[in-house]
Amino acid sequence: MPLCRFIVVALALMATSGAGARVYAQPDSPGVPALRALRVPATLIQTPDVVPQVVDEARRLRFTALFVQVRDLGEAYYRSSLEPRATPLHLAPGYDPLGAVVAAAHDAGLQVHAWLPLTELADSASLPGARGHLLYTHPEWLMVPRAIAAELRRLDPRSPEYLGRLTRWIRATPGASTRLYLSPGSPDASAHLAAIAREVVSRYELDGLHLDAVGFPSSDADYGVASTEAFRRDVQRTLTAGERARLDEEHIVSPLAYPQQAPEAWDNFRRARVSGLLMRIRSAIRGLRPSLRLSAAVRDIPEVTFEDPRSWSELSIVDAVALPPSASAAPERPQTPTLPGTALVWTVADLRTVPGDRLPAVLRHAPPADEGLIISDAAALIGEDAMVLQRQQMIRDAFRGPGGH
Repeated sequence: MPLCRFIVVALALMATSGAGARVYAQPDSPGVPALRALRVPATLIQTPDVVPQVVDEARRLRFTALFVQVRDLGEAYYRSSLEPRATPLHLAPGYDPLGAVVAAAHDAGLQVHAWLPLTELADSASLPGARGHLLYTHPEWLMVPRAIAAELRRLDPRSPEYLGRLTRWIRATPGASTRLYLSPGSPDASAHLAAIAREVVSRYELDGLHLDAVGFPSSDADYGVASTEAFRRDVQRTLTAGERARLDEEHIVSPLAYPQQAPEAWDNFRRARVSGLLMRIRSAIRGLRPSLRLSAAVRDIPEVTFEDPRSWSELSIVDAVALPPSASAAPERPQTPTLPGTALVWTVADLRTVPGDRLPAVLRHAPPADEGLIISDAAALIGEDAMVLQRQQMIRDAFRGPGGH
């Protein structure tokens, strides 16, 4: 998106972002955040019998909201006309996971936010079986690793060899993510993701939409034709005729020509594409449910993912940003970074990665009442073994507040 258009759209969003925002209930005790959310992964709601257990556990532990995953690797855990029904749901025909959670959670007085991972599309070790999956219908939307960008450029994305070469490289490369990703640099991919967001919000009585996997898995992840061609068009305006001619000649054989010529502009381009994707989603859902809150999760290294929470907040693109506690903070007093602008900051405590001895400190220094705390994930709180019971007690104590109520 050209910079001038980006600014115009952002200003329009700023003017409308506060309209109809839901006012969350006040906390029971001072120091306890009003939003106490539990992320529910798709693997936990594959059968209807688990939903009541998850909702009951969340209510008993005094959570106020469930963030339920509605998309996993390009498959839907809701009633979708845009993507194939999730493979594990074939064992439960007619079952609508999101619908079941919304009904049970609202009956229990809990909010429901649809948790929507965006760019993660497939696992190279176990490719999807549905031929209608985006991996097969739109392989040209995939991120292309820098190391094989020149090689893949010579292949037709629709040919079996294209996807085969990409997956073989991922499997054979130590340290590479095993997943395949949609590119935020592809306008068509961004439009599809915005359509998914609109479909989810329009079909369910949701309290929020929580976006995840928004940016890039690494700084070398997206050198495909869609991204590099769009960047070429953007950067050409700043070059002389001689520079354009030279780079265009190099560009024919190497997709790295323009990114190497202007590395800082290339980084800014990718950052703008990620923010542009969020803005497109904001525009797609605006007006459907005025009280709905749009939030986005940020991973640990924005220099790698090109996620820009500061701009998202300053431009009022999202209502809240979910951030992990700062790695530089003292273990006994973890802190969540603050942001300028209008967005709330919600702290994410991941039960899979926060050591058990550090969890009480994270919970004890939870954000104040006007912000929120997200616990990930629900699977770590279901069961009767000693570690699960210990985690439950820590959360119960934290949500009881300093008054002990």
